[in-house]
Amino acid sequence: MFQIPKFFIFTFFLFMAAEKSFTQEMASVRPWLGIAIEKGKNNGVLIKSTYPDTPAEKAGLMANDEVLSVDKKKVETPEQLIGEITNKGVGHKVEVEFLRAGKKETKTIALVAMPDITELTRKKFLNKPLPQISGTNLKSGKSYPLTESKGKTTILKFWATWCPSCVATEPRLLEFSRANSEKVQIVNISSEESPILKKHLAKLKKVHPDADKNIINLQDPEGAISKEFVVSSIPLFILVDKKGMVREVEVGAGEVLEELLKKSLTIK
Repeated sequence: MFQIPKFFIFTFFLFMAAEKSFTQEMASVRPWLGIAIEKGKNNGVLIKSTYPDTPAEKAGLMANDEVLSVDKKKVETPEQLIGEITNKGVGHKVEVEFLRAGKKETKTIALVAMPDITELTRKKFLNKPLPQISGTNLKSGKSYPLTESKGKTTILKFWATWCPSCVATEPRLLEFSRANSEKVQIVNISSEESPILKKHLAKLKKVHPDADKNIINLQDPEGAISKEFVVSSIPLFILVDKKGMVREVEVGAGEVLEELLKKSLTIK
């Protein structure tokens, strides 16, 4: 499972990976900025959104800011930003240089411990109706409400092209969708830009020509869906029953995914 400082996240929809314990008695904790991120356009890391009451929001970071460095060390990819934050750890202050409207600015941000966001997502959505929110169908270019699949069991997958664990689930999900397309609808959701997602899908279709036949691929504009679900780690899967009620929230691949696929065939 690849931890990200996204919803996302990303998204992306994105949050920070775990650091080692300060002592043998202390459990490891995760440094928290509270931002959804993706690869930027100016050799930095783009902030898609900030989460309420987090270090990033309190420091004044905003959506569309592009992080250029942490403590004067350049960060050009989400992975590099995660690494620099992880190396500092909870309780440390970091100097974040970013680009806003073409001008460089700097903020000093104190890192705090990351809460269990996935558990918060479960508490917020389990046994409740799927929210009325839409993404953009990469195949048709049209808006696709998540509730469009109501009447059929649905698996929502939040992912990113740069997440190895996410990409590794693709062959299994394609195999499952071929065998169970009449029973279960799979919807992939990513906050990355459409050209990046389409390029990845085109590459996948060279190996699996039916990659977009039974699976719906959505681009998450502005990371709105990922932010709604407070996605903190990917791949994240949300299982929705035929009535549109959320029945399960799980993070990871392998056995975690297999158990979720089994459950998708048994819920009513």
